[in-house]
Amino acid sequence: MLTDDMQLAHRHPYSTFPDLAWLSGALAAVGEDAESSDWLWNSFLEDILHMIQNIGEITPCEPGIAPEGESIYDALGGYVSVSGRMNEDGLRFRVPLGRQEKLLQMFGGLMLLRDQTAIVVSKHDLAGFTQLVPLRGPITEKMEESYA
Repeated sequence: MLTDDMQLAHRHPYSTFPDLAWLSGALAAVGEDAESSDWLWNSFLEDILHMIQNIGEITPCEPGIAPEGESIYDALGGYVSVSGRMNEDGLRFRVPLGRQEKLLQMFGGLMLLRDQTAIVVSKHDLAGFTQLVPLRGPITEKMEESYA
């Protein structure tokens, strides 16, 4: 007998159960500029909220922090997977000004641009960024489209 979670994991290729850190980052980003008109984003966000509901209490973790004993990179992956958007410069995601410096230090070898509200990972450095930060969902498809 398949549980709802098992059925959920097979509904979309990016719906396999992520770890706690990734979900805590995703939870922090839910509601930030979601592309609600796109069914892929809606379905992805519904899957995340369903997983979080099944696990129980998860503390949202903004960029640069993670649950105790968990990976900051994994938590950032959840956050960016939900809130990140591709633009002409690269992958943009909101980060409070006070947390930006920590992220810049975490990715010292990569070209990261910043302004008062966000960080942008240069298109040239997306491969290096994604080797460290596990991205899932529609953002990965949008990244592939930007290179097509």
